[in-house]
Amino acid sequence: NQGVSVARNNALKKVSGDYIYFFDADDYAVEDCLEKVYSNAVNNDSDIVFFKYDEYNENTFIKHSSIAIEKQFPEADFNNFSFNCQDYRKLAFRGPFTKNEDYPWFKFYKKAFLDQHEYFEFPANLIHNDIPFHVKTILKASKISFVPESLYHYRNDNPNSISNTRLSKIHDIFSIIDIVEDFLKSEDLFEDFKDEFDFFKTYQIVYQMQGRSNEYFNIAKKELSEVNINNDYFGEGLRFKANSILNSQSIEE
Repeated sequence: NQGVSVARNNALKKVSGDYIYFFDADDYAVEDCLEKVYSNAVNNDSDIVFFKYDEYNENTFIKHSSIAIEKQFPEADFNNFSFNCQDYRKLAFRGPFTKNEDYPWFKFYKKAFLDQHEYFEFPANLIHNDIPFHVKTILKASKISFVPESLYHYRNDNPNSISNTRLSKIHDIFSIIDIVEDFLKSEDLFEDFKDEFDFFKTYQIVYQMQGRSNEYFNIAKKELSEVNINNDYFGEGLRFKANSILNSQSIEE
């Protein structure tokens, strides 16, 4: 009962299989989910395999995930195709979907790859703890592949889920951003991915703004003052929201 991060980290130390998959208790997968992602992983000798999911509320279908990997590689035969972060530089920092999502349950990992680095772990006692794990693994993976099928059903209506308790933790997203920045600097990747990181930092701060207090707003404004919001990764919507924070004196304004 120490939280999902500690549970996952303990599992990573104990697991003996060739591949690792993290499953959330309140969701469910289609019958052949693991068979299909395993076959893709073997065919492509992948470190990580992505796949699509469907979103549900109270057992009612809401929408299919709109994954950007298909748009990035429109001609690919994904049964025999792999890429890495240099081929798709946004992936580590924006997530594979039309909105930033870093959950581990639509990814399938080779254990030998995760064993290569001790820093592949989930930070304890922080909301959004899957973000650093996502960034680190994507940046270090040699081969990433993709199954273009919806194989997982995500329930977004669990009131006890971590995503529904985020407002109680004001500082966590800033701690997560610091972890990612420290990792980039320790791996001598920060300058190479500075534009992507500025987008990532801004998106995370702005995305978390709704329903927050002025305490969060004041920290957000200070952090955004250090970001270059005019680089090419920013769309007009995100740039407008960032400027709105920077040019306001309170969250109400």
